[in-house]
Amino acid sequence: MAAVGREAEIVALDDDRYPPRGGITPWSVPKPFTFADDAARELGYAPVAGYAAAVQPACEWLVEAAVGRGDWRALFPGLAAYPIDLFDYAAEDALLAERAAPR
Repeated sequence: MAAVGREAEIVALDDDRYPPRGGITPWSVPKPFTFADDAARELGYAPVAGYAAAVQPACEWLVEAAVGRGDWRALFPGLAAYPIDLFDYAAEDALLAERAAPR
C-alpha cells in the first residue's frame, strides 16, 4: 500500500476452502512456496533490502501502465487468462458481510 500511496485495512477472511471465495491472487496456492534465485544471482542479480524496496518499482510501473488506459484485461492478458476472477469484489464484499453478521 505504501508503494502506491494508499492506506487500507487488511481483514483476515476465514475461508478454508480452496480456492477461496475472496482475496484471490495469482499466488493463492494451497501450500506455501519458495523460489531459488541462484540462477539470477549468477547473472548478476543482487537482492534489494526489504520487501517494500523490492516491490516499489513494480508497483510504480503497474500504476503508470494502467492509469487511464482502459480495461486492465487488455493491458495484462496473462492475468486476464487466469481461470478465476482476480478482482471479484462482490465475492469479497459477501464474505465481509458474512463475517460481520451476528451469529
